[in-house]
Amino acid sequence: MATAVSTISSYLGFNRTTPPPPKDANTPLRALPSNWYTSQEMYELERRAIFSRKWQLVTHQIRLGKPGDWLKFKIAGFEFVLTRDREGKINAFHNVCRHRAFPVVTGDQGSSKILACKYHGWSYGLNGKLAKAPGYQELDGFDKSQNGLFQKNLQAGIFVNGELHPRMEKGPLYFQKVCRDVVMGHHAREKREGREVWPARQTLPGVGAEASEKDVEFCEGLACGERKDSLVW
Repeated sequence: MATAVSTISSYLGFNRTTPPPPKDANTPLRALPSNWYTSQEMYELERRAIFSRKWQLVTHQIRLGKPGDWLKFKIAGFEFVLTRDREGKINAFHNVCRHRAFPVVTGDQGSSKILACKYHGWSYGLNGKLAKAPGYQELDGFDKSQNGLFQKNLQAGIFVNGELHPRMEKGPLYFQKVCRDVVMGHHAREKREGREVWPARQTLPGVGAEASEKDVEFCEGLACGERKDSLVW
């Protein structure tokens, strides 16, 4: 009986699998869905998968013309400062004081001999090294060399964008494919490890670093409303 039903179903076409339509150069391709551009959860995943680990074009070095010049930028929620130090080298640092995480600079640009936090007076050289830490530098065991500004990767070179195609919108579609592959690959890694993965996160040196990492993991593991839903592994 089952064989007869299967034979009739096949004859009527119910068991047939429709082959995909052949691809050609004139077939329109579906772009990324709209929620990829509006979802807060997707934005946070892109911050971890792309902006936290891929090179970004920032500015031209001519804007840091002389020693002491600095510029502040904020890309995808990451705020950082570029400086030209007294040796003429360009440096990049997270705009976060090592004492209480107050911004080291509050303006968009300027020229200074030193970078001084206005909260408790910690100050740093243009090379990021800690220069003064009121109330701390006299303490036994306090190592100034371990408390400079967190460096941000910086590379002077040529910025290269995604491959472009001479016909239609294949250039942007190629970029979208790369974006999709990177984001989904990073999410698969986070799913395997059961945690958020921030490639650019700084590792605290010295005593207490392990305890600090546990604090971070504890906070990430809290079930906090919508955030819990967005991180279901």
